[in-house]
Amino acid sequence: MRKAQPNESETKRRMLEVAAALLAEHGFEVVSVRDVTQAAKMNVAAVNYHFGSRDGLMARVMEEALRHFNEERLARLQGLEKRFAGKPAPLEEVLEAWLKPLASAAQRSSWKDPVTALLIGRVLTLPVDKVPTEISQTHAGIDERVRRLLSKTLTPLSVGEISWRMHGLLGALVHTLVSPMMSGLLNAASVEAIMARFVKFAAAAMREGADSLPPTKNSPQATFDF
Repeated sequence: MRKAQPNESETKRRMLEVAAALLAEHGFEVVSVRDVTQAAKMNVAAVNYHFGSRDGLMARVMEEALRHFNEERLARLQGLEKRFAGKPAPLEEVLEAWLKPLASAAQRSSWKDPVTALLIGRVLTLPVDKVPTEISQTHAGIDERVRRLLSKTLTPLSVGEISWRMHGLLGALVHTLVSPMMSGLLNAASVEAIMARFVKFAAAAMREGADSLPPTKNSPQATFDF
């Protein structure tokens, strides 16, 4: 008798789970279709059937990892914009809206905390042309919202300076997430605890020197797309 085969949804979910774990550990540049299919005990044709190509599989993993993260970031930022209506919002609240949803994304994901957190870190390291357009546009829109809120809260800093500091903080966050120490950190604390600590660090970095600078004049400022 022929052995029953898993249905399409089970097969697709299994490939996504295996791909997510491999990509979190090794990165998007390294993992091949064969790596995924061998670990999932499936044939290469299954990837083409369910996802069209390696790029299709990679894009689907990115979307799954980032969905809750970006949904919550947008909701929090829109809430701040509505509450403060152009007035300065508390710095910590802006940074929490931008960064802290990573913790709840890890909790809400169908994957384990370290997998989701590492995947988000991996995606943030990729060049723009390696990320699906919809995701890169969402990130650009979120960063622009954060930049506008911060420019009202940290008036002595220019938009260009705020952009550089945001860029530096993203680099520090990515290092925290993808560092080999991450698994050790998660043994001692949850992603939520790590992100709460990172927000305090981010607030200190953003405030550094701002009080000693004269307010920025209303003039064209350089902006950067990261």
